[in-house]
Amino acid sequence: KLKWLRDNIMASDKVLYAGHAVAGVAATNPHIAEEALALIEVKYEVLDSVMTTQQSMAEGAPLLHESLTTQELGEDSGIVSNIADHFQHSKGDVKKGFEEADVIVEREYNTAMVHQGYIEPHNGTALWSPDGRLHVWCSTQGSFVVRDSLADLLDIPVSNIRVTPTEIGGGFGGKIPKYVEPVAAILSKKTGTPVKIVMSRKDTFEGSGPTPGSNIKIKLGAKSDGTITAAHAWMAMEAGGYPGSPVGAAAQCVFAAYDIENGLIEIVYFLAADEIDMSRLGKAFVIYQGHHGDAGAHRADVILPGAAYTEKDGLYVNTEGRPQYAVRAVFPPGEAREDWKILRALSDAVGAVLEFDTAEELRHQLVETYSTFKVTDSLKHSAWLEFGQDGKIEELPFDHSMKDFYMTDPISRSSKVMAECSEIFGNSKNG
Repeated sequence: KLKWLRDNIMASDKVLYAGHAVAGVAATNPHIAEEALALIEVKYEVLDSVMTTQQSMAEGAPLLHESLTTQELGEDSGIVSNIADHFQHSKGDVKKGFEEADVIVEREYNTAMVHQGYIEPHNGTALWSPDGRLHVWCSTQGSFVVRDSLADLLDIPVSNIRVTPTEIGGGFGGKIPKYVEPVAAILSKKTGTPVKIVMSRKDTFEGSGPTPGSNIKIKLGAKSDGTITAAHAWMAMEAGGYPGSPVGAAAQCVFAAYDIENGLIEIVYFLAADEIDMSRLGKAFVIYQGHHGDAGAHRADVILPGAAYTEKDGLYVNTEGRPQYAVRAVFPPGEAREDWKILRALSDAVGAVLEFDTAEELRHQLVETYSTFKVTDSLKHSAWLEFGQDGKIEELPFDHSMKDFYMTDPISRSSKVMAECSEIFGNSKNG
């Protein structure tokens, strides 16, 4: 809720943590500001606290928000509690997977809240001009997140906000949320001058978001040869005083390194992936990034429309091994965006910010990592290395994964010409 976002910046009816801001003061120098703050008298009513996920979820626990009802598997349960959201996604038959296991291991883990400890504290400078335009300079890992959040918090159009990210003295995911920028903006609007706010080290530790504490239970089933047959993860993460823990990102990572047939999983992210058996996804929440609305898009819960090959510049290596640069022929339609822009924006949202803001910066990183891309239209020869291993050739016949040459990708499958070719040649006995 917007009220919670605003209350986290400055408390309105309840203070929920040490360091929770309750007032803002602007002055011509820090000493006058400190004198003004000393004149503000605040009376606090001490409330019962909850300090861990187990305490907050216990029956009869003190409620942080009387208006918060738990979202239970995508629906509002109507139950007032400290649990903001409960979601679950499954893949395969988990019960069967554990029944097939020779060994089952269960563990429970508790992690403590840890602050990122970046050297530079949170800071921001705002100038609210008489024409209604707002310019903010701040140390941030996500300038677009700051811009969009300010638009919501201050109820002004995004087009009236400009955010200039400054040099950053460390962030580690902690410099994406905003704390001082909205307050500086309001004070600038009231005073008609630029306002700068810098958190002290104490303010930063107490009043900004650390990595959350958690309670995690893991159950794994495996055969005696090491094959994992089933997995189950139960995760509860602290969100602090307001809903918004990164449990969704944790759910994406918990079993991501393993190919498990049966498991409770959270999210599947398709990057233009259409040639898979969609029935294996079970009840998983599917995000599809791609174009032409193919099979993955039909299964998806969320679609992030990407640009097709002709709608974006591209750097690739052809089948000859020669790096080539392709130039966009037409602009993407509607809300479609180039893939790198989608992934960059998504990295802001999940707190794992990618270190590039332009296509040129991305290509520079690509060249730094893979020197092959440094010179285009040039064929670089590589030495033969040892590869492969001795083994036994099975008697099974070779089976080509490509069932229909004319229907091999989303663009082909949306083409009338390719559909005719498939009908004439692909399905022909003589084809």
